[in-house]
Amino acid sequence: HRIGLLAGREAHNRILAAERLYAGLMQKGQAGSYPTKTFEEAWQANVWPDHGWGGNRGTETDRIYVESYLKSRTLADELVSSASTQLARRVPRESAEHHTLVVYNQLSWRRTDVVRCRVAKPASWTSFRLRDSAGKEIPCQIASGTQGDAQAEITFIADDVPSVGYRTYYLEPAD
Repeated sequence: HRIGLLAGREAHNRILAAERLYAGLMQKGQAGSYPTKTFEEAWQANVWPDHGWGGNRGTETDRIYVESYLKSRTLADELVSSASTQLARRVPRESAEHHTLVVYNQLSWRRTDVVRCRVAKPASWTSFRLRDSAGKEIPCQIASGTQGDAQAEITFIADDVPSVGYRTYYLEPAD
């Protein structure tokens, strides 16, 4: 039951996240076609096993419910991935030397919050800095990853991210 119910909760939250991402894309006229059929299938798989755990056929019924929740989570992950990919394709890039970070706000109000993310760090970079789309340097803290590591985890404050929108940041080499 634990595996199934956890998958169901994760799926529910991820389907909502995908809907918010698509809402943002659609609002700006940037989404291709809205994946209505996949959303319907994901929601149906998520709601269907709502009652009857341990019911008429016991473990067989429970197995079917768990499979349904797992299917819902898989579909939700596909939806989030598809929307995220569409969003990432539309974000302006500076150059190959700069790594672009996008902070998306799925809420209906402007938001300032802490961001913690893992970033790829080219081997040639001994150090890096973070700046916003206006060129302002943004203070950040390296939470993990040292010189020579291929990845680093950084923490910074994303300030005033628009409602159902995003703010772009750039990592670049520093001396």
